[in-house]
Amino acid sequence: MCWPPASVTPQQLTWQYAKKVRDISATTNKAKFRAFAPGEVLFLYAEGGSQGNNEDYREVTFHFASNPTETGLSVGSLTGIAKRGWEYLDIKYETQVIGTGATQRKVQRPVRVYVHRVFREANHNQLGIGS
Repeated sequence: MCWPPASVTPQQLTWQYAKKVRDISATTNKAKFRAFAPGEVLFLYAEGGSQGNNEDYREVTFHFASNPTETGLSVGSLTGIAKRGWEYLDIKYETQVIGTGATQRKVQRPVRVYVHRVFREANHNQLGIGS
């Protein structure tokens, strides 16, 4: 998803702001950001340039991706699993033998679930484009 370009003055586009954008890139939202719960928005990058022939303003476009938080997930007999949008669900299995004689077979049974945070978290409100 991409927010409409924001018009800003050249004075607002400082090197300090550019470093802030760099530091926040590739992070998920630590707190609620606009209509999204924590962990659902991944800030990808921002890009910008002159707005036509008008040297008084610059246009900056912010690029994001979003994944919903999921709760109440189940894997086999493991229930009540929750993961925020960009977290990774890692399932560990154990081999179990079921049946006897000719009907005996091995199956994989889930025994543990881990939820991993893949991206760092940051306060996306620091971008200055609304909360």
